[in-house]
Parts: sequence; structure tokens; C-alpha cells
Amino acid sequence: MTTVQQEIIAPSPGPQLEFAQCDAFECLYGGALASGKSWSLCFDAMGQVHFSDYRAVIFRRSYGELKDLLVTAQSIYPVAYPGTKFNKSERMFTFPSGATITFSYAENMEDALRWRGREIAFLAVDELGDFDWDVYEFIKTRVRYGGKHKGMKLYVRATCNPEGRAYMSIKQYFIDPAPPRTRIIDRRTGRDRIFIPARMGDNPHIDADYRKRLAYLPEKRFKALVEGDWNVWSGEVFDLKKGIHIWSWEEFYERNGIKEEEQNGIPKNWVRMMGCDWGYAVPFWFLWAAADTKGRLYIYREYGGCARDAQGRINFNDGLRLTYEEAAAEVKAKEKDEMIHYRVIDPAERAKMRGDRAQLDPWGSPIQGPTGIELFAKEGLFFIPGDNNRINGIREVHRRLHYEVDKDGNIQDYPYLIFIEEETPLTQATFLALESDPKNPEDILNDRNVSDHSFDCAKYLLMSRPLTTRINPKEDRWLRKKNDRMPDGDTGWAAGF
Repeated sequence: MTTVQQEIIAPSPGPQLEFAQCDAFECLYGGALASGKSWSLCFDAMGQVHFSDYRAVIFRRSYGELKDLLVTAQSIYPVAYPGTKFNKSERMFTFPSGATITFSYAENMEDALRWRGREIAFLAVDELGDFDWDVYEFIKTRVRYGGKHKGMKLYVRATCNPEGRAYMSIKQYFIDPAPPRTRIIDRRTGRDRIFIPARMGDNPHIDADYRKRLAYLPEKRFKALVEGDWNVWSGEVFDLKKGIHIWSWEEFYERNGIKEEEQNGIPKNWVRMMGCDWGYAVPFWFLWAAADTKGRLYIYREYGGCARDAQGRINFNDGLRLTYEEAAAEVKAKEKDEMIHYRVIDPAERAKMRGDRAQLDPWGSPIQGPTGIELFAKEGLFFIPGDNNRINGIREVHRRLHYEVDKDGNIQDYPYLIFIEEETPLTQATFLALESDPKNPEDILNDRNVSDHSFDCAKYLLMSRPLTTRINPKEDRWLRKKNDRMPDGDTGWAAGF
């Protein structure tokens, strides 16, 4: 950037300037609304337009979303570089040197594949949260240069808010590995990446009344979109609060009055159960739960069959591709000699496997292989089919997550579904990432970018012990004396265990 350009147009001091000066290969900028993200992308794309064969591309997810970006670009490029020409049909700015900045879209992989064989020196993705993560990963492979200018540098830049279909992938890739402004080195490629947070207050050009108007947003959405809080996602279906729905082992022992000498996981006399949502190419999910004397369920162990990439990142929608026998061996290794009172599984696993239709039994019917339930049974894991009604399952989770508070906000009765913090991190993360289906708010959005396997697994468990009566904590001691065998809070066909 020349001195003349800086005098004409330049980023604001603070995160915006920090983003413009960042020399990391890959950088995520933003986190909050109106923090100047789109403007920063357009500005940063001009960094090497003095090279004649410099090629920059700025993506939005859909064609219609490019309009505002183009308006921003047209307010910058001709001012910074007089003589810059704009080709409307190609959505491309050509600078006096011959360098170009193109605006494109990639709504799906088919759109992304149009860029096969292309070279991009500067790749920018505006509102990364709206993209399919595999689309983003693919277009990054186009970042390369084989031209004559040895000083050409390659960059990937992205902006987003803490929401959207790629939320979990963004958080896992940019946010969780290190604090903001800390370089993360990719163990596979050696490339570095960094996250630079920005808030609305960092943009001096925003009307002060705008923030006041946003104060009417729901609390969680305000924290995500205005404060840039990555730990409170605005699209969540289930609201899990640490200390209320998520307990540490220390809190578990204290709140259940378990003596120190007896603090060795779940008490032996509690009913234990296990659920399974099976998958091969997609992840399977196993959850272990225990019921106390009140009917409260504690999910105390998980086994998510998710594949990891070369960098160790979890892909929540790519399975380990284990056989039933291999998965059963892992399950038994985790349980050791633990007594599991019953197991429940996706009812689809009771369906017969179709064999070769050319092979007929003596009665002329196609030979069929064993069911998933039968294959697990051969390995010593005996399952019963669960209830697969998603809407009822969602309602049951909400009912168990409900808790009572007094007028001062003190908890009177804890939820009847608890996650043990240290043992179920993946389940907690995927529960929080679930998003409501805009076409049917009662249901969960069926989106391959967001894993619902942990929810389906929990659904089978909860629907096997539906909660019909919540015990009054003040009467709990009397109720237990009156009926020691089965608590009122734990009912249904499995409550006899």
C-alpha cells in the first residue's frame, strides 16, 4: 500500500488495521455485527494489486448477497486506484497494473468446482458461517501462484459472526485451539492461521443508536452478535448452562451427598443404561446414563464415532467406518465389568439386511442377513429398539432440562437431565450447535454441517424413561420411604429396572 493510498482511504485504528497488517497465511476477522468486516475484506484484497498477474477473489455464499459487497468495493477501488475498471457481467475489477479482484459465490460444492484449475493469490470469504465447511476447504486449495513475481504472497481471509451452519467447524478450527491473536501452526501444511476478534465498538462509523436498537435482541443472540461471544450460539435448540445442566464430578458428589470415601463415579446401586445411534459412513454415537432415586438422568460417558483429519480436528459428520464387531469391542473395553441394566438403539437396526436377490430360500424369498441388533447380540451387547419420534424426543429433552428457581433466582430443583462435564464434551458441543428448522420450529434442522447423532442417541435413552412427574424436593424423603422400588419421577416401560 502506498502513502497516497493511505491518505485517501485507510482502515480504522484497532482490529481493522491489525487485520489489514496481518501477515498470517489464514486469518479470521470479526465476531460481532457492524464491526467493519466486509469493508476490511474489500480493502485488504488491494494489498498486491501492483503485480500485473495478481488475482484476488472474494466469495459470498449466494449470488444475491454480492450486491452490498460490490457497492462497498466500488466506493474503494476507483478512489484508491484511479483508472480501475469494473466489468459488471464478470463482477471483476481490473486495476491499471492488470491485477484483478473478482466477486463470486459458492452456494454448494457444484459452484465451488467451477474454480478447479484456477489460481488465486488472495482468497476472501465473507460471512464464512453461511458456507458449507467442505466448500471452504475446497476453495482454499485454489490458493496458489506460479507466476513471475517472486514477491507475491498468498493469503486466505474470512469474516463471520458466531452463528451459522459452519459455526462448529469455525469454532473448532479458529477459536478453540488458542486465544485470540495467537498464531496456530497447521501440523500438516506448516501454514499459520489466526483469529482477530472485532466488536461493534471498534467501528467508529456506526451510528450509536444502532447498538441501542439491538438491545432488544434476546440475551443470547445479543451476546453472540453484538459482543461476539463464541460460547453462546444464537441458534441453539437446547440451552445448556454450566453448573445447572452441566456438572463437574465435584458438583455431582456434593449435590448428591456422596461421601468422600464413596466418590468413585456413579454409585453402584443406581440404574445404568446405554443408548446407541448407529452409523458407519456417518458417526455412530453411544451414551451411558444413570438414574438416581428421583428419576434424574446423568449422562456420564460418551463414545462418538467421528473421524479426525490429519490435524486431529474432529469431523462430526464423517464416521470411523467400524464394523459392529469392532465397535462392540470398544464399547466393552470402556465398560469393563460395569453392570448395564438395559441398552436401547435406533429402531432401524432391527431391519433385516438384504442379501443377493438371486439367492432364494426354500420358500422363494430373498435370503436376508442379520439385523444390527442381532450382530451386536453376537458380541454380548443386547439392545432393544428405541422410540424414533423426533418431535416427542425434543419435547422430552426440554422437559428434563427445565429447572425451578425461587423469586430470588436461586435454584429450587435442578434439571432432570445432567451432563457430566469432564466425560461428555462432544455431546455438550453438538447439543449446543443444534439449530431449529425454520420450516418447522418444533423440529431440528437437518443440516449435514451440524451433527445430530448425539441428540438421536440421547432421545432413545430419554424416551425409554419418559419423565411424567417431577418430585417436590421437600417431599422427596417421604416419597422414598413410601415407595423405595420406583421413584415417581422415573416412569415408562423401562422404569422397572
